[in-house]
Amino acid sequence: KHPSEALTKLKMYYAKRLFRTAAIQGLGRMNSEAIKILTPLLPIKPLIDFVVSPFLPLVFEAQFGFCYSFTLIYKLLGLKYSSILSGGIFMTLGPIFRSNQISISNLSRAFPEMSEKDKKEIIKDMWKNYGKIFAEYVFLKNYRINENFSKNIIVKNQNELKLIKESTKPVIFISGHFNNFELMAMHIEKSGIDLAAIY
Repeated sequence: KHPSEALTKLKMYYAKRLFRTAAIQGLGRMNSEAIKILTPLLPIKPLIDFVVSPFLPLVFEAQFGFCYSFTLIYKLLGLKYSSILSGGIFMTLGPIFRSNQISISNLSRAFPEMSEKDKKEIIKDMWKNYGKIFAEYVFLKNYRINENFSKNIIVKNQNELKLIKESTKPVIFISGHFNNFELMAMHIEKSGIDLAAIY
């Protein structure tokens, strides 16, 4: 195919693979937590290998099925209600993961005067935010094609993007890893700017 079609094909591939990539990252995090739990059992590793290993493929399939089921549920509920549901689920389950204790430790080091109540409130909001982000992943492509979704994105200095589009000079956009930062790249592309994202 003609080289000019490459960018369009890559964008289509990116849109199709985005949620799958997010799901795989989530499964990887769950597996990482499982490894941390099993690490103290290393002295009896041969027994663990004999008992657990045969069931690992089933565990991985169950994990994938569990995550993928949310895709169907969220699509039925729509963005608003799936966001509320997902935020509640993450707030409930998040504290059982080891990363929750790491978050508490980090807050204690950064803000030694912060009360335990404030720490818990911040971490609770963090898990809620993670849940909402997870739900939004299911609808990412809708932000590109549906005005009802894209109107939720607030853009400041849109005129600057217009000037960049009209200019022939290359530009570097720098973003933090905050919330669904993929939406920023999506909006830049929608503004007619050829963009290559590097993480």
